Amino acid sequence: MEDTVMRRFLTAAALCMLLFSCGKTGVDSPSAGDVGHAGLHFYDEPFDGVPKTDEIRMYEASPRCFAAEGSLQAIRSRLDHIKALNVNVIWIMPIFSGSETRRPYGSPYSMRDFYSIDPEYGTVDDLRQLVKDAHSKGMAVILDFVTKHTGSDCIWVKEHPGWYKDADVFSEPGFDPAGYTEAAEFDWSNRELRDEIIYLMKYWIAVTNIDGYRCDSASAVPDDFWIEAVDSLRNLQEGRDVILLAEAAQPVLLEDGFDMNYGWHFCDMLEKVFSGENQSVYTTEALFEVNEEEWSYDVMSEPGKTRLRFSTNHDRSAEASPLETYSSYEGSLAAFVLALTMGGAPMIYSSQEIAWPERLSFFKGNAAVMDWDSAPEAYGTYCRLMQIADSDVLRKGGTHPISNEDVMTFLRTYGDKEWLVAVNVRDRVSDFALPDGLLDADYTDLTTGTDFRFSTTSLDPYGYLILERKSTSAQP
Repeated sequence: MEDTVMRRFLTAAALCMLLFSCGKTGVDSPSAGDVGHAGLHFYDEPFDGVPKTDEIRMYEASPRCFAAEGSLQAIRSRLDHIKALNVNVIWIMPIFSGSETRRPYGSPYSMRDFYSIDPEYGTVDDLRQLVKDAHSKGMAVILDFVTKHTGSDCIWVKEHPGWYKDADVFSEPGFDPAGYTEAAEFDWSNRELRDEIIYLMKYWIAVTNIDGYRCDSASAVPDDFWIEAVDSLRNLQEGRDVILLAEAAQPVLLEDGFDMNYGWHFCDMLEKVFSGENQSVYTTEALFEVNEEEWSYDVMSEPGKTRLRFSTNHDRSAEASPLETYSSYEGSLAAFVLALTMGGAPMIYSSQEIAWPERLSFFKGNAAVMDWDSAPEAYGTYCRLMQIADSDVLRKGGTHPISNEDVMTFLRTYGDKEWLVAVNVRDRVSDFALPDGLLDADYTDLTTGTDFRFSTTSLDPYGYLILERKSTSAQP
């Protein structure tokens, strides 16, 4: 551990120099005596606006979408754009120093040094300013943290080969560092490795005041490690709340202490239903069944647990843009409406809100920088839809399916409120049926704020309705 201890010392010394210069850069110095466990100095006071789990509305920021260089400052400059989407949590994809041997591919998920921010993205000071400004606008910030592997040139491979399963393979003749086999997987039986990863997760919270992590490939890491790590982060500092999102569908990660996991199966079925293929199998009923399955585990009923729901993310958009996956902009919007209204914490992936039509690589040299003003109508629509997301009906209400072959139709009820949602999953005009009591009711169209009564029960291709029934006696 001597090399690691020395690196920690040198990193701490560099941060002290940064803190000394903070008065010149506009970043506040840490409070006197504000020292945490293991000698960690907390840069700033805990953010008191971290949302409750069932209130989270997330935005995944791919830094390379914002700028080819200096993207942390570029994201900071677009915080009002993000806030207008009624977002209260920003997840920033990995920004730590990336693997040099993987530079031709430039994956942000291949780490070389966990103790430094890649100069491509900016500096520690840039991250601090971004977090401070986001907090001032009522948004928490979480970082993407890769725990399954590092790049083959990670400094730990030489300093701590015992932390890896097969570190010796990287020195073998014929090893191809440009291939995906370069990923060096951790050996979680090593106690020193576990201590170091936990320290790192505490470290970045302390020195930048971030509010938690999205943990990449969380299911590939042992449960007993997560139990220990989560407990350590929850007890890091009095008054500090942390958000912990597991990239995994398994409910056991929630039992390990995570607040949220992924609605992977829901997204998979959503794509299949909208594909129009094999319509006897990929039906609206099948989507209801997957939705129910993801909420059927006992742990999901515990306070502070939820699913992240999305119609695309960085992995999916790299394979096909939402407009490709769901056939058109209208199809992608209809799919997002279902991800928004069927339960869980809704998420927007950066570029989705401007209806970006092309596949979006997040690899260095291949990523496109967005023109955020290119689609004002689409952006306005996403802003209106995300305003609807801030409701107990969607956060806490029950879901009651209404059988229709081509139109996802269901009620969301909570207390005395009743919402009717209808989404046409087909690229054609589709009819749907409603019970008389719902057909004859008076509604408010929540997407327009206007009064609504049914004059027809058909929807345009990929059309949707989100209606609140007036004067209902719905039960929770």
